[in-house]
Amino acid sequence: MQGLHLIEKDEPFYSSCIWKINQDYYSESGIEAWTKGVVPHHITSNANVGKIYARLLFSFLKDQSINHAGDPIYFLELGAGHGRLAFHILTQLEELIASSETPLPYYCYVLTDIAENNLEFFASHPQFQSFFQSGKLDVAFFDGSSSTSLALRFAKKEIAPGTVEQSIVCIANYFFDSIPMDLFHIDKHIAHLCSLSTYSPESAVDAKIFFKSATYEIHDKEITDHYYQDQQKDQILKFYADNLNDAYILFPSDAINCINSIRRLSKATTMVLIMDKGFHEIHDLDNMQQPDMITHGSISFWVNFHALAAYCSLEGGQSHLSSSSTFNVDMAALIFEPQSDHGSIRQTFKDYVDDFGPDDLTALMKLSYRHLQEMSLPDVLSMVRLMQYDSTFFINMLGRIKQLIQQVTFNERYRLLQAMHHVWNNYFLLESQVDLAFEMGGICYDLAFYKESVAFFKKSEAIYGESPDLYYNMALAYYQLRMDDDFASTLRQGKKRFPDFEGFKRIEALDLDAI
Repeated sequence: MQGLHLIEKDEPFYSSCIWKINQDYYSESGIEAWTKGVVPHHITSNANVGKIYARLLFSFLKDQSINHAGDPIYFLELGAGHGRLAFHILTQLEELIASSETPLPYYCYVLTDIAENNLEFFASHPQFQSFFQSGKLDVAFFDGSSSTSLALRFAKKEIAPGTVEQSIVCIANYFFDSIPMDLFHIDKHIAHLCSLSTYSPESAVDAKIFFKSATYEIHDKEITDHYYQDQQKDQILKFYADNLNDAYILFPSDAINCINSIRRLSKATTMVLIMDKGFHEIHDLDNMQQPDMITHGSISFWVNFHALAAYCSLEGGQSHLSSSSTFNVDMAALIFEPQSDHGSIRQTFKDYVDDFGPDDLTALMKLSYRHLQEMSLPDVLSMVRLMQYDSTFFINMLGRIKQLIQQVTFNERYRLLQAMHHVWNNYFLLESQVDLAFEMGGICYDLAFYKESVAFFKKSEAIYGESPDLYYNMALAYYQLRMDDDFASTLRQGKKRFPDFEGFKRIEALDLDAI
């Protein structure tokens, strides 16, 4: 291509340089991939998604027998990234276990990642410390494309193939869309392997900017039968060739290998929970065009849930999928254990995924964003509740909430306060451009909840430190509460630390006796 540098020519899609560059991006960016807003994560890491996973894990625990002397049941989250999903899962799972009338097996949730600073972030995060101390949480390096064991850093324990007596659950949340996969072109019922030529304006590859400007060409090459030399994979590929006429198929070869590596760790059942963008019905794959490379700092592709479920079935396992097609995100529960009922999982999947699941809620969330200016405060609060008081969703509603609180009823006022307390309990601290505690303090002040306003302002100070606006607003709240000493002390400290802030001059003139 004119004006571009050839980075790689005619390389099989699976082994293309794009996967290594993608991995380098996450390794180099670490937690900033999410805190800087580059890689989207809210759709699959909100409080409602955490509730769904927690319900499924709780049901899995109920279906297991208690082993008082052996290993815990391990829940392995692959590519945990920012840790927010784990926080939502753990807090809601603990609530479910606390309300259980029957004893359940104990568990250990393992946050895994390839980025060392992500693992350090998990290990030092204040909201995870109680889980670490109780032995219910651990961290480990795990590369989905190559790792075959895990070293638990808190338990100081190596998990190698065949060493785990209890079951393992693998959580692949927005993970399989970013690891190597094959691409085939089914043309007139013949499978062709696709390769990639990659071009860039720059000859040197910088993982953090490469995908913004790179371009690609896809080439076809006919292949022989038994391409994989693996009975199950080749059977699925043959099914596509026999049943599709013209379609580009992403084949989750690394995802299958990753699942098998995890299965080999345990002598018991392995369940794989997957949430991602993708398709699980064969008609969705027919006439599929060349796949879009979705760029967001890193890259990702849609996930072939159909192939993963087919592989599970060929291995004698059970697949739980939505009974209808999805638009935003798909979800699957794959249980690699033959001739077992797992009735609790089946019912939970029906109730929380199939009947009304994350795909449906994502559609409603997007609808609410489009019609935000038409929503009343009860409308907003109903959506906040439906989203399980998710903090990010609440932050996205802040502008409309501030408009609506100018005229509120008595019941709306108290209901909003209740909602804010629930939202705060669901708030997982990541670096953010929005100081949620400060915003809630301001709303409480406007609603005349001055005591609660001060409490939120103090939370803001503990997280983000001092600011002139913080001292100014706290002083006003103390003024309304007739807490004269606190008002004078806060004003004095504010003036000392921020002597040039004009707002202090206005509140110095307030008449305390006039309240």
